[in-house]
Amino acid sequence: MKKMKKLLSLSVILIISVVCGNVRGQITSLKTKIDVEQSDELTVYDSTINFMEFNPKLYIGQTVYLVGKSESLRKYGYRGFFKPKKKKLDFSKFSSLHTENIYYWDGKYNSLYDKLNSKHFEVLDVLNHKNNYKYWLKLREQESGDILYYEYSGKSKSSFPFLVVGFFEKQKELVGKKYVFTKLGLRNSKDLKTGKKLIESDGNFLMTNKWTIKDVTIEDSYYYLVVVVENDSSLKTTVNLSDLSKECYAYTPERVEFYEKKFNKANFYLILKRQVRIGMTILSWGEPEDINKTILSGNVKHEQWMYSLSSYLYFEGNILTTIQN
Repeated sequence: MKKMKKLLSLSVILIISVVCGNVRGQITSLKTKIDVEQSDELTVYDSTINFMEFNPKLYIGQTVYLVGKSESLRKYGYRGFFKPKKKKLDFSKFSSLHTENIYYWDGKYNSLYDKLNSKHFEVLDVLNHKNNYKYWLKLREQESGDILYYEYSGKSKSSFPFLVVGFFEKQKELVGKKYVFTKLGLRNSKDLKTGKKLIESDGNFLMTNKWTIKDVTIEDSYYYLVVVVENDSSLKTTVNLSDLSKECYAYTPERVEFYEKKFNKANFYLILKRQVRIGMTILSWGEPEDINKTILSGNVKHEQWMYSLSSYLYFEGNILTTIQN
């Protein structure tokens, strides 16, 4: 049963949500460096998007890197890689039924992890699929020259196994930039020297003014794209790259200055810690994932603001009445 903390006698407050927005060349992981062969097309590639959804033809001419998997998933290998059984095919009707699995594992859908992991491929062409939201990426593996096909789905960003080298190189431009992180932004961060978490179980966390991005790399446990950051005390840690563009996770120095002037430093420090208090004019948790609304007697509106990590705020009218963590 989660502990409920009541906030009483709260007058009408103005809630201003901090929006959690959604923000060339050697690819590296924290332990492994991977050389990248660059082409003339790649040097001018300036993409800020790794997954092209239903515009995969933008990949043609680009080099893509097959990202690793966490140890528990490696036994399942990679899904969706095939080579044609015949030299001449009607590619508009091309499907897995006309192909055979490469680097044989189960002979149907999956390929061996060790045979494909960390390889680079040039995207030679994008071909139509019998399903209108799918495509075939025609690939050439750089080391062996093998030609193969990957069954690409425009609907499934989570299953896309590649990192476009041009996209990765674009992210390298972040090196040298400075950020201030909230408690949420540092939720999974550890001291790279000691392995100790920056946020302790009691809820306290290490607060420093600014962190400088030193590198962009691939974390080698779950293979997320991360930035390596360092503070003025030479403490190094990593933060998910995707969190840099979310204001309830990270702030540029310019945004810090703006909010400190607007809400004062004391309130902004609470925002970094993801705390709310009586009389605050800003909701430090950002926009909720969902809002449940109920009309009570006397036309009083009751709202439940739902957040991840099982956190909730409850309002009656415009009055914050309950916080649940």
